[in-house]
Amino acid sequence: MSLEVALHSRRKTGSPGSNSAGRTRYLAAVVTEHTWPPANLEWRKLWLDAHTGVLQDAVPSKTFQESFKTRRGSLSFVWIAPEDLDIIGPMALTLAVEVAGANDVFLFVNVRKFRAGTEQVFEGS
Repeated sequence: MSLEVALHSRRKTGSPGSNSAGRTRYLAAVVTEHTWPPANLEWRKLWLDAHTGVLQDAVPSKTFQESFKTRRGSLSFVWIAPEDLDIIGPMALTLAVEVAGANDVFLFVNVRKFRAGTEQVFEGS
């Protein structure tokens, strides 16, 4: 399984929950928990490495910058899960962003899950 985090400067077309071409709805399990977040939840921190385009478990050894055009551009980062895992609860992203030639910009972040090259839509999305 791999996760792709994409930073976009605009919304992609399509409605939430749509089953677009190339996407497969896959429900592995429904688990009942008595507390929220689940008592045995292990938080995982990942860092974006702009040089390699991956998310990694450690702070990158060097600092790199990436840029993209705000009208049509995007950046993507990939993380390949080292083992089977459940993706539960909220996700947070912290970025240092500099905008050139404008006062403000809208950034949209999406997380996509792939199995054997096919996108797996998150349950409830």
